[in-house]
Parts: sequence; structure tokens; C-alpha cells
Amino acid sequence: MKVLWFTNTPSNAAAELGAVSKGGGWISSLETLVTQTTSIELGIAFFYPMKEDKKILKGNTTYFAIALEEKNALSRIKDRFLLNLPTDSKIYKLLKIIDQFKPDLIHVFGSEEVFGMVAKYVNTPVVLHIQGILTPYLDNWFPRGISNGSIFRKTPVLDSLRGTGLFFDYRTLSKMASRERQIFSHCKFYMGRTYWDESVSKLLSPGSSYFHCEEVIRPLFNEHHWQMPAKHTTLKISTTINPNIYKGLDIVLKTAVLLKQKAKLDFEWNIYGIHGSHTLVKLFEELLNGSFESNNVTFHGPVNAEQLVEYLCQSHVFVHPSHIDNSPNSVCEAMLLGMPVIAANTGGVASLLVDGEEGLLYPDNDQYLLARHIIELGQDPDKAVGLGQKARTRAVKRHNPQEIIKSLQEIYQAIISNSRVRISQSTVV
Repeated sequence: MKVLWFTNTPSNAAAELGAVSKGGGWISSLETLVTQTTSIELGIAFFYPMKEDKKILKGNTTYFAIALEEKNALSRIKDRFLLNLPTDSKIYKLLKIIDQFKPDLIHVFGSEEVFGMVAKYVNTPVVLHIQGILTPYLDNWFPRGISNGSIFRKTPVLDSLRGTGLFFDYRTLSKMASRERQIFSHCKFYMGRTYWDESVSKLLSPGSSYFHCEEVIRPLFNEHHWQMPAKHTTLKISTTINPNIYKGLDIVLKTAVLLKQKAKLDFEWNIYGIHGSHTLVKLFEELLNGSFESNNVTFHGPVNAEQLVEYLCQSHVFVHPSHIDNSPNSVCEAMLLGMPVIAANTGGVASLLVDGEEGLLYPDNDQYLLARHIIELGQDPDKAVGLGQKARTRAVKRHNPQEIIKSLQEIYQAIISNSRVRISQSTVV
């Protein structure tokens, strides 16, 4: 079986391209599993900032690095103002790779890029592996009380002239969401892992087929086991987020203020994945008239997998404050370590854990209940340990590599067989 992946990362070809890796992601983990345990011949195509396309052969895998040329400043500004999506012009290269590789099936990871548009032009079956879904994300993009207008007013004049910053990010994302809806209109097969993403895919793509498949988590998180830190120490809270406005930094600050100024709690809140100098940090401090640093919140920037595991194992609780998410790997990784997890009940998060048994959920935007959950777990370490143990049991079963690869192969075969039947029926007609 030949399968062509379209991904947003070079996966296991990062080193050959000179890329600096932070420990790899779940797609590279899945690739390793596929190449080591199956006879599938993989092709992996992705965009990469370079001058010329590059083909790399590594083991039984063929990588297609599609050049995404660096434009001059004026061209970039023009694209931002006119809402031109640079990769839209590369669709012909995607079709050329398909023609060259001749896969039995095309597996597209994520709907935010142009990759899924190939379903409009090819007869080869295309399955879209849902990550986040931009269309509903847009409805939750701005935190409560914050509008695109208020963000524009806070945008430096130079950024506005360049067409950069959060205001223009939202305009670009809206255009990408429009393209995403086109992808959903053409694609007929989907893979996902939550009740939420199944529901959204069926609404955006009526009559489509949905297959449930869990994700492979970086092995390091299964090799370590969280234990409750020593008593009578400062309560350590950990959060892993990327620098997107909907990821809940506003709730972190609001909750930290309650914990310090109202509850008088001795705590430190460590944020991994974003630097304290980032625009979002400064924006929320201005809009909320508060300071992260003075309320015990520290930003550590991006860290690799080894560092993250070490930091999480030194923490008392993991908090995921995002206003919208499908199946955040950060939550899954914390559960796999056996940590007590507190998360906003939004998107597909409720499919990951049972509230009150395998973790704690709180209504989105409710900093008061989030603060109470944190205080309760700090005061009741036995409850925290119990939640963590059950979370690990759930996560170990959910992210079992052998079961995932078995499901993946069965899904591939089912889609290929289904497509052959459809083609045969259309030929008869």
C-alpha cells in the first residue's frame, strides 16, 4: 500500500533540511510507528522555506519538500492587505507530487492549509485528519470583552502599515477558514478523535464518512510517571500553550489575580511555549490592567520534550485554559504522565476525560471555578493523585501505539475499498 501524507511539518526529515527540532511532534511519532511496524510505503509532502523543491529518500519513505520562497517586504505587505494566501498558488505542485508518487490513498493532516483542496482534482481517495477546525475556532477567537477593534487600537502604527499583528492575523485566518469550508465540501472521508470534531465534520460535509483514530503521543511522556511533589512547598501550576490569542492567557491572568490577591495562595504558575516578551502577553496586561509577573506567572518560552517532562513532573497540577480546542496534545501528555488536569470544558476536551474522575473541567471563561479547582487540589493531594492515576490509566489505553497503528491500517483499507466500490458503481451507471 502506498500512502501520501500532506503535513505541516517535515516530520522525520527535519534533520536533512537543517531544521532545529524541539523533540518532534505526534506526526513524527506516528511516522516512526508506521515505518517500523508496517509495510506501508510512505510519501510525505510539506511546505518548507527554501528556494527550490527537494526530494529526500530515507528508508522506505520519500519526502517532498515544497519550496515556499521568501518574498520581499513589499510583496508580503501586499499579500497581507489583499488577503492572498501564498500556498494557494502551489496547488499544481501538490498535484504533480500525487501524479509522481501514485498513492493508493492521500492522508491530509489538518484543514488549515491548502493540502485538502487536492480532493477537488483527484480520483485517489483523500482522508482529512482533523486537528483543529478554523471555522468554529473563529467564533471563539477573541476572549470575552475583547474585539478586533480593541486589538487594532492597541496595534503599533508600524505594524498596521506593514499589515502585521493580531488584527491582520484575524483577517488572514478568516480567509483560511473560507478555504477550509471549500475543502470540507470536496473531501468525503475524515479521521478524528472527539465527539466534537465528528459533529462539526458531519455538519460541514454532509454525507461524509468519519473514522475514529487516536493520536500517537511522544514516547517520553509514557516513559515517565508524575508523583506528587513534597508537602509544604509552593503550589506549582503548569500550562503549555502556543502563542494564539484564543489559548486563554487572559484567564491565566484573571485566575492568578484571584489566587494571589483574594485567596492569598502561595503558588507559582509556569507557562511553557511562549516568551514573556510576546505581543500577546503585553496586550493582555494592557487590556486587563494587570501584570503576569507581579501575580506569580512566569513565561519560559518553547522547551523540548525532555525539559517539558522534567518541569511537569515537578508541578502539582496542569491547567489547560484554552477557549476552544479539539483534542489538545498538551492535555493528553499531562494525563499520560499521570498528572491531575484542570481544563476548560470547550470543543472536544470533554471527550478526553471524565469530569470529577479523570480530571476537572470548568466552564470556559470562569476564572472563579478554575481558581477553586486549583485551591482544592492544592489542599487535597490525595484527590489530586487519584485524578492523576485514573487519567494515566485512560491515556495509556487511548494512546496505545499498537492499537493506533492497527486502527490506522484498517481505516486506510476501508477507505480504499469504499472508493473502489464507488468508482465501480459510477462506471456501471
